[in-house]
Amino acid sequence: MKVSEYQSWKFKVLSFFAMILVLYAHAYIPDAAQYKVFYIFEKSIAFCWGRLFFPLFFFISGYLFYVKLSDPDWSVWKQKYRSRVKSLLIPYIIWNILCLLQMFILKYIPVAGKYMNSDYTQLIHGGLWEWIYTLFIVPGGFHLWFIRDLILIVVVSPFLYFCIRKMIFIYFPLIIFFSFYNSWFQSLTMFSIGAACAIYNISLEVKLKHKWGLVLLGTASLLLMLYCSMIFIPSTKELYLVAILFLFVWFLYDYLYRKGWRFDFIKRWIPYTFFIYLFHIPALSIVKKVMLLVGRGEEWSYWITFLVSPFIMAAVAIWIGGLLKKYLPKLYSVLTGGR
Repeated sequence: MKVSEYQSWKFKVLSFFAMILVLYAHAYIPDAAQYKVFYIFEKSIAFCWGRLFFPLFFFISGYLFYVKLSDPDWSVWKQKYRSRVKSLLIPYIIWNILCLLQMFILKYIPVAGKYMNSDYTQLIHGGLWEWIYTLFIVPGGFHLWFIRDLILIVVVSPFLYFCIRKMIFIYFPLIIFFSFYNSWFQSLTMFSIGAACAIYNISLEVKLKHKWGLVLLGTASLLLMLYCSMIFIPSTKELYLVAILFLFVWFLYDYLYRKGWRFDFIKRWIPYTFFIYLFHIPALSIVKKVMLLVGRGEEWSYWITFLVSPFIMAAVAIWIGGLLKKYLPKLYSVLTGGR
């Protein structure tokens, strides 16, 4: 089974827009409760739409990992491991170290230091375990948790293949059960759903027959936005709520495509999706806090900061990524895992 051109482009478009929503999730301003309307608005975006990337990225990753596998032997798994060392492990280590270095440097700059939320300076005097913990278990670049989870899943990928092929009706109830107690199993669940679609050759080009199905999903998504703006959602519960958004966006793309939308206007930016993800922390925090500082805490500055800072961050990341790709292509390839 191969990924069709339509499906490949759909993956890229949805991943890019989901990445922009990740920026909105991280543009969240926690101390804005005094501005009620803004606070409800930003929570509905950051805590609802900002979490769309979670099921989407893991589903796509699981599907693409297994899509061309057919009774793989050990040599196939070795090749998979080798390619993921390049595309996941090396970028994970490099960007984790870069994030820590940036935080170390900023912490010792008088003007910037007081605006840093995280303090990793104690690592300078820490032992081996502290470094291992910060680099591999709870990454200093907190946004890298996605790659960390994906690396762990890839490590056990042969076992997952066996479970999905031989004991799928036992495997899925088990991981769904554990996902209510540990968020890593939520990552595993969406990865496994994508994997199952690939392993069993389930077509992803199924479309809603009636637009009312899309209207129903859209209405449910709006209600979910309202819910997220008022209720705290534990990390172990978020997947099963955000899954509604995932389905809505998945089928909305098909509907828009049939109406003539091709999303060509983002074609030149799509190759930088992964670089935006890697680069935006802690840079986005700096952009956000500078904008709030300029606005002197006025309500209008909160609105502008939240709405505009993700686009500033995306533009800066694309610009820097473009320069690296043009003048230092080998370095860019290493930083992005060959993407």
